[in-house]
Amino acid sequence: MTREQLSKFLSQEKSLGLNSILDSLDEREVEVLSLLGQGYSASQIHSEFGFDPKELKNIKQQIRAKLRLRDDVALLQFAAKQRRRE
Repeated sequence: MTREQLSKFLSQEKSLGLNSILDSLDEREVEVLSLLGQGYSASQIHSEFGFDPKELKNIKQQIRAKLRLRDDVALLQFAAKQRRRE
């Protein structure tokens, strides 16, 4: 999912104040969020896209913090929801 597609989704969520949060995501975070939304597991992202496991863990934590998501389950649900809306 591209930043533009994710932005379109989040614009629909404007009432939740998520648009400004999207702007705080960097390219790696958008890429990881997109991959999670496509159903890739952390181990698949590591093996197929070369993300170091510690780096991936940190990126997921950063995304959760920026999107105000409480845990990995909420992150995966958010990623899947935005994927369905594209």
